Amino acid sequence: MAIGIMFSLEGCGDEPNPCEALKPMEAKFTIREKLLNDLPTDTLQADTTITGNVVAFEASEDYDNYEWKIGLDPKTFTTKKVSLLFLYPEDKIAVRLIAKKKSLKNCFPKDDGIDTLVKYFAVIDKAVNPVYGSYSGYLIANPSDRFEITVTHDQWFDQVNILNLNKGCNPVDESIGIRGFQCFVGFKKISFYGGYVNQCKRPIGWFYLAKNGKDVSIPFDEGNGAPNQVPPVNETKRIKYEFIGRKK
Repeated sequence: MAIGIMFSLEGCGDEPNPCEALKPMEAKFTIREKLLNDLPTDTLQADTTITGNVVAFEASEDYDNYEWKIGLDPKTFTTKKVSLLFLYPEDKIAVRLIAKKKSLKNCFPKDDGIDTLVKYFAVIDKAVNPVYGSYSGYLIANPSDRFEITVTHDQWFDQVNILNLNKGCNPVDESIGIRGFQCFVGFKKISFYGGYVNQCKRPIGWFYLAKNGKDVSIPFDEGNGAPNQVPPVNETKRIKYEFIGRKK
């Protein structure tokens, strides 16, 4: 009898809950600033962007229908992702997504399959981007050796320069009017590639200015030759560094 009861209990159990893994309909999307260098890693979430950059608005899930209204644009966009170029400063731009998806009323009686989300972002003039200026700091690998780097904007060539990142080395190529760095600039961020001239060990990395507008971190690596060339040309082992500094 005991064995029979035990077998009977083992055969019993709660019925699986068909709603356990489900969730009610919710509209979600991201706002990302594109730094215009065609690398997918260089599209960053942002609530502020600079003029001249593309901003991408993308639903975080697959919905059956999308209805976007962005700022004062009279168009209604109906795709999962929308990308727009902003040329002029604007203090507050509203972005509204109305998303529709098959409702799950059996699990969530109040779910009608429609949800709306509104977010806001701003566009500032790229000339007043707070990245520009001088920063005093050091490499984490050698904190006792402090030095200064400078981020400048050459308005004639519309070229952003990062000077002295490789201490004592500021390459200049007068034939093309720039200082050896290719920079892709966003609000408080710069993706850079020191690849115009084969000097200063071609630093490649990111410039991140903190929310306080003062503290900066610059992770980068360096080594002669371009790391993505096939086959590599004059390539040496690339070494990772990080500059930590504060705006003067």
